[in-house]
Amino acid sequence: MTDRDLQFSGLYRKHRLHDQRIWYRDRQAEYELAHDQAMRLRNALFLFAASAAALAQLASDTVRGYIGISAAALSGLAAVVTAYDQLIGFPTLQKTYRDTARNLETMDDAWDTSAESVGERVELVEQMLLAENAQWGKLSVQGATGVAALLPPQTEGTRP
Repeated sequence: MTDRDLQFSGLYRKHRLHDQRIWYRDRQAEYELAHDQAMRLRNALFLFAASAAALAQLASDTVRGYIGISAAALSGLAAVVTAYDQLIGFPTLQKTYRDTARNLETMDDAWDTSAESVGERVELVEQMLLAENAQWGKLSVQGATGVAALLPPQTEGTRP
């Protein structure tokens, strides 16, 4: 390997491979935190709804109705939080970022001991990043299909 190859290899590894690895790990942690926060909020709302329902048993008839409405509203908010978590797809996005970060770590760990040339190693990294990019198309099609299922059927001659 020439000095120029060694220089390029070091620069590529530092400024592409390491930077991408850090970026994907950060995104994975971000989506993991977002999912955890959504689940904690959902659980807290359900807990408050259950507590309100239990307190309603001790209240007078007039207050019982208001507490019941509050419990139902809290349960509804918990359902909204759960639906939002699923709509955004925090667990799916977290897995996508985690898998890509792991692949980058594997490539980084084997960088110096790899039998491939620098060009072949760079090509492997770029192919892996393109494969991750292709997953976004798949996820967007799945999301569009899910949204389309929620829409009313279109009859011929009507506009959306």
